[in-house]
Amino acid sequence: MPPSYEEPGARSQEPRLSVLRPVIEQITQHARTEWPNECCGLLIGTDDRIDEAVPARNLRLSPSRFLVDPRDHLVAVRRARASRRTVVGAYHSHPDTPPVPSPRDLRESTYPEFVYLICGPVRQQGPLPVRAWRLGREHFTELLLVMTG
Repeated sequence: MPPSYEEPGARSQEPRLSVLRPVIEQITQHARTEWPNECCGLLIGTDDRIDEAVPARNLRLSPSRFLVDPRDHLVAVRRARASRRTVVGAYHSHPDTPPVPSPRDLRESTYPEFVYLICGPVRQQGPLPVRAWRLGREHFTELLLVMTG
């Protein structure tokens, strides 16, 4: 079985994604609030920029799985459309493991056009690592995450 992710250095042209610093802070705070379970939510922006995170309820209430509540997904879609933006991705936390897609993340991810932000391990003190990924045919490819603002 191939690995579930590809490091950004493995590509000659690293894809970049900019994200506002307050978005990262909101996501990591959501992760800490939901710990020991995974948190989840939707990302609003453009193809190369995330400027808003919309928290969602995790219907799985699990430390190793998440399922975005469809009602929250609909709220995010409406919010994005009202401001002429798009839901460009999803985020979730890994309570006890690094922010690298797990084999389960690979099996359960269904939107190849989405950006997937993962933060963790949440149990650690201090700032949480956050990494960005895009789904390919058989693995995730890491995006270079550039924080702005």
